Amino acid sequence: MQFCQKCFRVIDLFHKLCHTIVTETVPDIVTRTISVKTRTSTEREVLPGMPNMTIKDIARLSGCSVSTISRVINDRPDVRPETKEKVLQMMRESGFVPNTNARQLKIQQSRSLVFVVKGTRNLFFSDFLVQLQRAATLYGYSGIVSYLDENANEIDAAQKILREIKPKGMIFLGGSVANFQQGFANITVPSVLTTLVSDELDFPNLSMVGVDDRAAARTAVSHLIAQGHRKIAVLGGPATSYPSRMRRLGAQDAMEDAGLTFDDRLYGLSNYDFESAYHAMNSLLARRAEFTALFAMSDVIAFGAIRGAGERRVPGAGRLYRSSASTASQCPATVCR
Repeated sequence: MQFCQKCFRVIDLFHKLCHTIVTETVPDIVTRTISVKTRTSTEREVLPGMPNMTIKDIARLSGCSVSTISRVINDRPDVRPETKEKVLQMMRESGFVPNTNARQLKIQQSRSLVFVVKGTRNLFFSDFLVQLQRAATLYGYSGIVSYLDENANEIDAAQKILREIKPKGMIFLGGSVANFQQGFANITVPSVLTTLVSDELDFPNLSMVGVDDRAAARTAVSHLIAQGHRKIAVLGGPATSYPSRMRRLGAQDAMEDAGLTFDDRLYGLSNYDFESAYHAMNSLLARRAEFTALFAMSDVIAFGAIRGAGERRVPGAGRLYRSSASTASQCPATVCR
């Protein structure tokens, strides 16, 4: 229930971003102050038929109002015959071809919301996406999902989407701080980045929703230390992944608090999917790394690690503990043996 409520708050936050300046503090969720410009009726409406010609241009050339041009295009009866012929003649001479589907397309686009999902094998995102789509529907938005590989550039993909369908806004499930720093300035629609909050990102049309990854990891590893473990392995993503970097720092914090040293030889590199975690765990065990407990940076990594350890008949491989500090995102987990 709490997870579902957070999804609704994400969509509610996006909904507010489209209309006003919002400053909101939500329990367990970090938000930013957002200033978003909305389109006005005075902006140019470029019709696909002639990229350089608009109905405003036809209105100026014919000496008629924009509303009159619109009525002629839609074959409305409330236009005098001579005026209609004048407008049609101007359209023929200029080569202007109106898109008869433009009005309906504009209506559809005005309520479309794109979900950019980074990581096709991320089980957490699957559940999260279902709840987000449900919330979006209740707010009157139509959801469009774009799935990306975990190593893909989500900003490049978003720019392509904006060129093709011009949605009302975008919600990113996963992302890279570096990618956002380099290219998000080109994204002009209201956007929400979920599962990641970073002080390094400061854009007027971007809000972020996530958990304190460092604190969550510190709590998880502290739990293992309190259980008497001193040799703790870690499975997680590369340093280029902001959540992975923060979770690794949290693990180091917990070890330093207990007077322990973080051992790089006990760090296994894994993507946030079952298969990658399974192979990372097997790699740790194959090189005979000595550890009595393992901190997995997400549940799905923990499940892959348990399978790998179980196949090698590692004692206690099935004992899984969730971190109590994990209230959202991919919950850090601990595996003991």
